[in-house]
Amino acid sequence: MIGTPQGGVISPILSNIYLDKFDWYMEKIIEEENTAVTSVRNPEYTHKKSLLRAYKGEERKKGYVELRTIKSTIRTGTRIYYVRYADD
Repeated sequence: MIGTPQGGVISPILSNIYLDKFDWYMEKIIEEENTAVTSVRNPEYTHKKSLLRAYKGEERKKGYVELRTIKSTIRTGTRIYYVRYADD
């Protein structure tokens, strides 16, 4: 038998002791890498959407179909999420 017994009281304590340094490391990485702005509006999307106001009928429907093929935002930054999960 290797490790701690399942369901034991000591198991989560030892896990927390072991992973504490890793939590601090991840917190440091998150502070360094996360940016305030993670995405911005796509100017091409905004322009095409503003043009749709002038269209009528079928032309407008085709414009909306074309608009769905363009991404509305552009990813510009980084967001890191860290979740520690433990189970027996």
